[in-house]
Amino acid sequence: VEATSIEMKSIDSILYAFIGSVHSTIDTPDFWIFDMSDPENPSLVGTPIDINNGIPWPGSHGGESKDGINDLQVVGTYAYVLRNYKKDQLQVIDISNLNNPTQVTPPISFESRGVTQTGSEPQGVIIKYYGGRLYIGLHTTQGPELLVYDISVDPEQPAFVGAISSGFDHSI
Repeated sequence: VEATSIEMKSIDSILYAFIGSVHSTIDTPDFWIFDMSDPENPSLVGTPIDINNGIPWPGSHGGESKDGINDLQVVGTYAYVLRNYKKDQLQVIDISNLNNPTQVTPPISFESRGVTQTGSEPQGVIIKYYGGRLYIGLHTTQGPELLVYDISVDPEQPAFVGAISSGFDHSI
């Protein structure tokens, strides 16, 4: 398992670490929450989840088939995760009950925003939050490589705001 992201958040005066990973086997957890009250002895909170629900990444990435999380951002009672998958790349996880995080369905596919699955790697690489919006940078791909979603009205249903219409020809 390869850790790919960590987000630290204080909730009710307790520091938590939200950790995401990619892995080379399906049915392996890739989203964990740890209570960091005692940094020398972090404790697992709840049950880790497999963000892809056992669905493998349909392609090759470094010679292995990997799925999981490329990056994550915690905002309020939600974790926004970028799946290492060619479709349904953005998944929202409700973390209001830290002992039982649940995936909000369905995940969002970037294909509807001009990002193509064919001949490219349309996975999100990095996600950042600012001013009610999620800013998502993608791998070098065919189509836009920077997408913006608004979560200020309905955090469970990110609304597409816009994108830089042409690619940078580089991963963001």
